[in-house]
This record gives sequence, C-alpha cells and structure tokens, in this order.
Amino acid sequence: MATPQRHEHTSPDMSDPAPSGYPLQPAHLDTDLPFRPRGLYIGTGGDLDVVLDGPGGDTTCPFRNLRTGQVYDIAPKQILSANKTADNIIVLY
Repeated sequence: MATPQRHEHTSPDMSDPAPSGYPLQPAHLDTDLPFRPRGLYIGTGGDLDVVLDGPGGDTTCPFRNLRTGQVYDIAPKQILSANKTADNIIVLY
C-alpha cells in the first residue's frame, strides 16, 4: 500500500517547502511512515538506512555520514532501525 501524501493546505508539489513535521519515534521505525516526507532534518549526524519505493519496487538505501543540522530532500517509505546512528530526526511533510 502506498504511503499517503498529506498536503491539504499547500500545493501538492513535493518540491515546495514542508509546512509540517513530526519527530521520528521508535514506533515509526521498520514500518511505513504515516505520511510521505518531503525531507528529513538530521538533528544529530550519523548513518541511516531507508526504504525508497521507486518504479522498480522497494530499494533499501544506506545513507552514511549524514551531517548534524542538515535537511536532506529524500522521501523514504520507511526508516529502518538497522545501522541507525543518526538521531533527533524530524520528518518534514
């Protein structure tokens, strides 16, 4: 099942700035995120494995050495607990 995109109050264009967000919680790991993010804010740098769902199906992508205080414009379907060392993540949608 596709992860819903929630943008009722803004343009649905995923390149627009994110009007909302939520802190990533342990319950969000290893399962489909409640909403498809426009990006991830990394509060504490480290590593993160995510699942992206492209036209060819789901692909696990390892992101290494993410920097503290950066916003990354990735829209993962899932964020995995394996190899996760990045922390204080805000999911922007």
